[in-house]
Amino acid sequence: MKTILRIYDEGLKEKRESILKIIDYGNYEIIRKKPNIIGRFEFEDRRFFVKVFKRKKIFSYIFSPFRTSSSLKACEVADFMLKHGLLTPKPLISIERRGSLGFIKEDILIAEDIGEHKTLRELVQGCNDGKKFILLAADYVRKLHDSGVYNRDVNLANFLYKQRSLYLIDLNRARISKKSLGFLKRAKEISKSSFQSSSANLYGNILSRRRSPSRFY
Repeated sequence: MKTILRIYDEGLKEKRESILKIIDYGNYEIIRKKPNIIGRFEFEDRRFFVKVFKRKKIFSYIFSPFRTSSSLKACEVADFMLKHGLLTPKPLISIERRGSLGFIKEDILIAEDIGEHKTLRELVQGCNDGKKFILLAADYVRKLHDSGVYNRDVNLANFLYKQRSLYLIDLNRARISKKSLGFLKRAKEISKSSFQSSSANLYGNILSRRRSPSRFY
């Protein structure tokens, strides 16, 4: 089995064998097991996030020799977003293990752990007026679309809120365009999102007015 490592943090290149041992021996705290395995660990005073992608459909496995791994896609999109000023946990390492014919056997993402946070879904459900948080998410999505990222999984649970800043996660389904997204693609994304209808309307207002909800920070 062939192991393919792509390292996005220069400081980790000399420590990759130590980190691989942590992953291979399962020496990390598991936070949840479904739909993918999510975990975290500490190494040399740094906190790391681990996501082990599970194979959900047989067709995904059959075509995996011809496809980019989920971990690599997530890293590439995250790296692109950070370069465009959009917050997301910094991608650190993509780990692929492929069989002799290129079938993906293991697919693992390692990223920075941003620490204590709450999801926007928790915040919206836990307060009487969640409008200010929905506005923040809508403005983030507008900027995301302006940068050329088609997320394909707009979900309040994928927005992490920490110290008045938003971080977007779960980027393995996203696609990068060479230019800002057109109106139809933006509308399609929102129509298929988990945003409530009121949230989608707020997004539409921000899209049309090009305004920022900074007064809510």
